[in-house]
Amino acid sequence: CGQALVDARLLLEDRLELRGTLREYLLAAPIDASGWEQITRATVSLLGRVWDRHALALEWELVERDAHYPGEPDDFQRSAIFRATYTFVWDERLGAISLGH
Repeated sequence: CGQALVDARLLLEDRLELRGTLREYLLAAPIDASGWEQITRATVSLLGRVWDRHALALEWELVERDAHYPGEPDDFQRSAIFRATYTFVWDERLGAISLGH
């Protein structure tokens, strides 16, 4: 079994946050069996402050599952989700730290 994670975040001033996340999982069958599954999850989101600490977020997520087992037909599944949400932002700077004075 193995997994990988990539997460990137871009802050524009203290108003916008663009974030991308990619997760990959490889699931191998137990020793006494054969076969494997690969699961991928990709997420992209945009959060924008609209007033004070109130923000709106848009998020798109794609999930894929690719399974291969002997004696069974290969199985591929894909699902996409789109979300629009309201968010109360606790940190006024969206989690950014200051490197200056």
